[in-house]
Amino acid sequence: MKTVVAFQCLLTIAVCPELLAQRIREAKVGDIATGVIISEDQRQLRLDASPCNRNQDKIILVVQRPYKKIPLGTVVCNGKRYPRVQVIQSPSDKQR
Repeated sequence: MKTVVAFQCLLTIAVCPELLAQRIREAKVGDIATGVIISEDQRQLRLDASPCNRNQDKIILVVQRPYKKIPLGTVVCNGKRYPRVQVIQSPSDKQR
């Protein structure tokens, strides 16, 4: 549902504070981040590196395949549990 809202806000160029407060970063080879997975598909993983910070900008890291994903238990934010992971960006075959 959040994806639909975000998409609608982008289409209408409406002021959406939850979008304005996000910083999206592309991972570089060797980058390591810990957080909560927002989405994962065949190409990439999106990680919320600041899942419990409500008063600060969100940091969203986009990690392209290949990457290493390590489960780290759970994190509790506002009374809700989320699986916590560490992600390490690996070099692609082209970069080796």
